[in-house]
Amino acid sequence: KIQRKLLSKFYEFAGIPEERTTIVGDGYDEIMGFEDFVVNFMENHPEDFVFLLVDENLDVVDDNSTRATISGSLCVENIRKRLPAKLERRMFALVRSANDSSSDIAIYSTRAHGFLPKAPIKRDKVLETLAPLWVGRFPPSEFGETIGFTSKDDILTAAVAVDNDIACTPYDIAQQIEFIETLFRDGKHISEIRLIHEQMHGLKGDLLTLNSTV
Repeated sequence: KIQRKLLSKFYEFAGIPEERTTIVGDGYDEIMGFEDFVVNFMENHPEDFVFLLVDENLDVVDDNSTRATISGSLCVENIRKRLPAKLERRMFALVRSANDSSSDIAIYSTRAHGFLPKAPIKRDKVLETLAPLWVGRFPPSEFGETIGFTSKDDILTAAVAVDNDIACTPYDIAQQIEFIETLFRDGKHISEIRLIHEQMHGLKGDLLTLNSTV
């Protein structure tokens, strides 16, 4: 549930209005039906550009309480294979994961159009992070102003306008806590205690600058 809330904020900070955002993954049926949902959505919106952000590890529990983990990047790969080339060209699909080794990133970049770390991204850095990936996927030489920007500089200029407030928000704190929780699940508190130390120290600093009015 927290991940879906974080994704909602991510899209908001990327400048995508709520009415043009769809977030799925609430339960077994939505996750297992994700590929069909996206393919149908693309087919029903052939003139739209679609930004797809998918977590790599999608945990599901069926009616028999059997747990399984679905690969988000594999879902994206299957979706791309099912779509006609014309529709696939209008999709921008990124995989979001805490596993960021060079081999992992290579896999994600093959299956999707790029990778986003699951580490917290401050709201004023969202567009800056997306800019090179977005322009790489939709080069102005091919798409012109169709996607709203003619260069990476245009996106970075828009990023400055998103928010110049350096204070942290509850969204930033939630991201950081979720990331630290992921590190513990991966056993980093045993193998990389210094990393845990650094992240906890960063969380402390963020809490001290928390803007409670946001």
